[in-house]
Amino acid sequence: MATLGLPAIAMAQQPTFLHKWGGPIGLCLTLFMLSYTIGVVQPIMPPMVQEFNSSVGFVQSALVLMSLVTASFTPTAENLSRRLGRIWMFGLALGLFALGLATVVFSPDMGVFTLGLAGLMGLASTILVSTPVALMDSFYHDEVTKKYALLALTIAGVLGALVGSITGGVMAFELSWRWAFALEFALLPIIWLLVRRIQTPYPPGDAAH
Repeated sequence: MATLGLPAIAMAQQPTFLHKWGGPIGLCLTLFMLSYTIGVVQPIMPPMVQEFNSSVGFVQSALVLMSLVTASFTPTAENLSRRLGRIWMFGLALGLFALGLATVVFSPDMGVFTLGLAGLMGLASTILVSTPVALMDSFYHDEVTKKYALLALTIAGVLGALVGSITGGVMAFELSWRWAFALEFALLPIIWLLVRRIQTPYPPGDAAH
C-alpha cells in the first residue's frame, strides 16, 4: 500500500505551472508594463496636446522628468527593498503606480498629467524596475540560465514599448488617449497575483519578503 501511494505523493509534490513560472511571468509583465507606459506617450501626443492646449515640449519634459525621478531614487528604493522586503515594497510600488495611472487617466491639464506620470509613476518605477532584475537573478544560480532569464526581461521590455507605440496610436485616434493608459489597470492585479507568491532564498541582508 505504501508503495502504491508513493507515485500519488510524488505527483502531489510536483509544482504546478503557475507555481513554477508564475513569478517569472509576473516579473516580465512588470517590465512590459513599464515599457508600454513610455512607448505609449509618443503616439498620443497630438490629441493630448490639443486637448490640454499645450505643446509637445511639455510632454517630452514629463518623460525626461520621469526618467530623472526614477534614476534619482533608485538607490534609496533598493536599500528600502533590502531592509523591508522586496515583495512588500513591490506591492507598495504597484499601488503607487496605480495611483499615478489614475492621476494620468483623469488629469484635467498638463500639470496634473506630469504629476501622475513623472511624480507618482516615476517614483513607483524605481522599485518596479530593480525588483524584477534582482528576483530573476536570485531564481537561477546557473550562469547560462540566469542570462536567459535576464534576456526574457529585456525582450518583455522591448515588446512593451512596441505594443505601446501601436496601441497608443489606435486608442488615441479611435477612442481617447486616456484609454491607452487605462488598459494598464488590467495588468496590475495579474502582476501582483503572480509575484506575491514568490519565495526565494536571499543572501544575508536581502530578504525576499
